[in-house]
Amino acid sequence: MDDAKVSIFGRSVTIRGVTLKPDVSHPDNNPQEVQLDLSIDGLFASGLNLKMLRGDAPFKLKTLEIDRPLITADIYSGKQKEATADSSGVIQKKPFDFPTRRLVVSDGNIILRQHTGGGETYTEADDINVDIRERNSKNGTGIAAMFEGGGTVSAIIMTNADASVDTIIDSLSLQLTDGNVSIAGVTVTPRYPREQFVYKSSRHRDWTHLWARNIEFHGVDVSAAGISSPAGGGSDKKMHVSVDSIHIGSGLVESYKDRNAYQPYWVRKLIFESVSRLPIYLTVGKAVVADMDAVYSELPKGGTTAGVINFTKLAGTVAGLSNIPSSDDPYWTLAAHGLIYGAASVNATFYFPKSESTDRFKVRGSLGSLDLTRLNKTITPLAKAEVEKGVVDKMDFHIVGNRHTASVDMELLYHDLKVELVKLKADNEVKERKFISWIANEFVIKESNPSGGEMRRGTGTVERELDRSQFNFLWKALMQGIKESAGL
Repeated sequence: MDDAKVSIFGRSVTIRGVTLKPDVSHPDNNPQEVQLDLSIDGLFASGLNLKMLRGDAPFKLKTLEIDRPLITADIYSGKQKEATADSSGVIQKKPFDFPTRRLVVSDGNIILRQHTGGGETYTEADDINVDIRERNSKNGTGIAAMFEGGGTVSAIIMTNADASVDTIIDSLSLQLTDGNVSIAGVTVTPRYPREQFVYKSSRHRDWTHLWARNIEFHGVDVSAAGISSPAGGGSDKKMHVSVDSIHIGSGLVESYKDRNAYQPYWVRKLIFESVSRLPIYLTVGKAVVADMDAVYSELPKGGTTAGVINFTKLAGTVAGLSNIPSSDDPYWTLAAHGLIYGAASVNATFYFPKSESTDRFKVRGSLGSLDLTRLNKTITPLAKAEVEKGVVDKMDFHIVGNRHTASVDMELLYHDLKVELVKLKADNEVKERKFISWIANEFVIKESNPSGGEMRRGTGTVERELDRSQFNFLWKALMQGIKESAGL
């Protein structure tokens, strides 16, 4: 500490040049849970009161100002401390409380390193500026009702445990007065090229790159107040995060899967399972994505060329997102529309359950007119087939499923379909298998639907592969409907 001043009559304390260093003398094989390195250029506290020295008096300052703090913390994984419970078995949580009526932080920086057996995660927050004040009149138990003001962070940089992926949050702004949060951009960038990623990353299956711009949250609030327990018998004290609306201006998602790489088996959660099993209660009134592109590439086993499917100009709305069960409104929905292969319109509405007591979901969707030769960049590498000609006039489908199976009912209208079965040569050239293709077109694949005055409906049930994603499950159901429609 370089300098300290105490004004008894002014009830204030000013401290300059504070430095706190951790004790690192412990053995490396038995580290402390947290090592903290703190330096502060200046600290000013006002509104000190001698009553605070009483054991039963709450500690509350009028103002606490901190200039240029730098906090570096190393957190080591250890045994989780057991939560205390009262005689009724309900976990007790302290309400939101601040030791000061106003907190001001100027030009702060935080560096956190989480050490686990599998590596070290790294998080850095730069240029933190905060001015938060208690409201004079509190109306409610959430943060927005108790505090006002806000803060900004110029950048948050995060690296995962095996240092294979960087996540950057650019220009975050928080306004507690209105419960608004804005983010200029979020970027998730793998450190390795997509062909090398699965071999160099120990914790990730797929190479994924994404970015999103102009992200806004409105009406954000966090409450520790209990809400009615879904099982009845009182209130659940789990944290409740509520958001009125979310808006994402634009974005891109690119994903690449290499089927040649060994990947350990693990059961993947469906989308609604991930939401329902969150450690908090979550309520989002509406979330809107204005303009998003998505590209999925997959390299098949033994293949040298990846199949690609792409969506452009995607826009979507999530309504009623929640993991709080409701008998009046049991589903939250995702409605999306855009272009597939940059040409055909595609629309889909997903109905996902809010409660863990049911796993039933539904999907309704449609596809507009599409030149089927556009599918070749997907099906030629993955299915060793090539569309010579053919046009989809329209497709409507309905899927109903659960964690294990999904049933499809499809109306697919098309005409002039002709398919060649091919073999990819070493130099990625396509060699036609004419005889087998002739048999397929003459005796198996139907040239059109309807044909001969009869319209074939695509129906059937498929089993879920538990280690595959929700969208792979839906794609498998769609393919069942397509095969039935084509007479396969």
